[in-house]
Amino acid sequence: MQATENSLNFLKLTFPSEFLERYKNGVIIKKSWTVRFTETEAIFFGTRVFSINNLAAPGIKAIEQMVVGIRFEELVDYLPELEVVELIGHLDREDLIRPVYKNEFVGTAWEKQVEFFADFVDDPNTAQRRLLAGIVCLVGCGGTGNTVIQHLVSAGIQKFILIDDDLVEKGNLNRQFCFENDDIGKPKVEAIKAYILARNPDAQVHPICERVSSSADLDRLLVGDLRPHVIVGCADTPPVAIQIYILEYCIKNNVVCTFGGLGIHHGVVGPLLTEAVHQQRYLEHRQQQLQFISRLTAADGGNGIATGSISYMAATVSSLMVADLIDLLAGIRTPPSLNTVGRYNPYSKSVIREQQY
Repeated sequence: MQATENSLNFLKLTFPSEFLERYKNGVIIKKSWTVRFTETEAIFFGTRVFSINNLAAPGIKAIEQMVVGIRFEELVDYLPELEVVELIGHLDREDLIRPVYKNEFVGTAWEKQVEFFADFVDDPNTAQRRLLAGIVCLVGCGGTGNTVIQHLVSAGIQKFILIDDDLVEKGNLNRQFCFENDDIGKPKVEAIKAYILARNPDAQVHPICERVSSSADLDRLLVGDLRPHVIVGCADTPPVAIQIYILEYCIKNNVVCTFGGLGIHHGVVGPLLTEAVHQQRYLEHRQQQLQFISRLTAADGGNGIATGSISYMAATVSSLMVADLIDLLAGIRTPPSLNTVGRYNPYSKSVIREQQY
């Protein structure tokens, strides 16, 4: 077989005894990797191709057992203890293995999601419990907001505050997938509440059919049990100003926030802001933009809101935004949009980092 770029010979290395503490309950190959074998090689296929060569039959057998999960004391039936330590060390260094764990969510809607988290953290059950405890406020229940809700409900968020003063219209149905024809004429927040409860009857949903016209409105609405862990800003009215209101509230109340939006030929992902210092920088930037836009709209009479829309743009941008939020809330990895605005280009299918705060 042709040698792969990332290959190594099975070298004799020494690892400290505490190295194996992570794997006291066993070791298993990560589900994101597929392993194939020759007589002397184990080849791993995933985000790259990696091989361990010059393996004897016992080494091949040991790795075969790791595919399904095996305890350390069982591995020494195939290899001497030192070679087991060396093998685990190599696989761990290449991020090919994870500790064996018991999935506490088997039989629930989140069973497969916990398996996904297991590729990133040693305790994926804790990651899921973090999501179940999350409190999310959605400001804006339109095209991006609908997809955000779909993902968050599926991920396990169980407490929602929904803020929007709009009613469902026929023209919303091309991209706002929480709504049905029967919802036309109803407040969007009430229709989304029904969608959430249909997916998860145990969820707590607080609909607020009201327009946010200042940060004082959020101070009045989001108090006590309704104070969220994070605000997801999906509203586009009033342009730019609505983000300023959210930022002012979040800085004052130590609340995480994230944003997303759509033009006709681009999307904006982020920034996801967790600390007041970064929120303040973005606030100052948006305040400057609002002053500039105010001068333009006074001259041309426009409001800066895109009137054209299509489903895949709303779904793509929303999915990118909420993926980062789920990663943050679950605590599994650092989101790309943390303190960063990205611009999604539908033609290149890429997100370009534009600015950091």
